[in-house]
Amino acid sequence: LTADDIGKEIKGLGIYLGTYEPIDRDGKSLSQIFNVFAAPEDLPETMKYVDAVKYIAKLKNFHGHDGTDYATDKELYAALKDGTYKGGWIIPTRDILHGKDVDGKNTTPDNIFAHKDKGSLKGTFKMATSSGSDCPDWYWSSTEERGNPDDVYGVRLSDGDGDWDYRVDDRLSCRLVRLVPQ
Repeated sequence: LTADDIGKEIKGLGIYLGTYEPIDRDGKSLSQIFNVFAAPEDLPETMKYVDAVKYIAKLKNFHGHDGTDYATDKELYAALKDGTYKGGWIIPTRDILHGKDVDGKNTTPDNIFAHKDKGSLKGTFKMATSSGSDCPDWYWSSTEERGNPDDVYGVRLSDGDGDWDYRVDDRLSCRLVRLVPQ
């Protein structure tokens, strides 16, 4: 796969987003490189973060792969380090969703926000705003705020605005991704 393949749906894998070299919350490289694939569509409805995690854990054969039960980016990094992650669907980390690490530094050029209008991804994200706690144009990441684990990062894909959202109040959209070792 090359940069020219970004946005192409690859049979049995998902829509290619590019490559990802995870760096954990302590700034340590996991010394692994993955191809990242997005699901062709969002979860069927907006959900509170905690409900999205439960929903994903129950997924079976969603576009050919099961869901995982990683509630946070920390759990995903631990599974990548110890080799227990087996390519299931996950809520993207902040860097996969928005290209920024937990502290807001640009880290990952191949991310959902950067590639949302390419190939098979174009037109598949919700861009309309609404009011109240139901925010379909905002998308969950699995990255918890430092010092406040009740909040996880969300991004409005229409303009890239991001913010920390209380995981049990707001109902956001969610686009799952998978990591496949290179």
